[in-house]
Amino acid sequence: MSTKMFSLIEDKRVECLSVMTVLTVKSYLDIVEGAYSNKGGIDGQRSKLTTKTAQTIRQRMVDDVARGAVLPPVVVGYLADEDEYKTLAATSEIDNFLFL
Repeated sequence: MSTKMFSLIEDKRVECLSVMTVLTVKSYLDIVEGAYSNKGGIDGQRSKLTTKTAQTIRQRMVDDVARGAVLPPVVVGYLADEDEYKTLAATSEIDNFLFL
């Protein structure tokens, strides 16, 4: 997978890693498929919004992306165990994050 940018920031206070990269829509959908089907897989994660307004906004976003628009940063959460966290915090390879 080719990316144009990869940035890793570690928040040591809450033991959190933030990764920023640029992806194609297909790559993003491939990454989040499992999380989406599992409602995020994180305790307290909300489900997809299903109101008419949410559906209208989502369709507008899809149409905009199809016409070449750029989406603002999107957050995808992943809970790593201690060993995974240490490995990820020390990595310089985006592929280590994209296929968790």
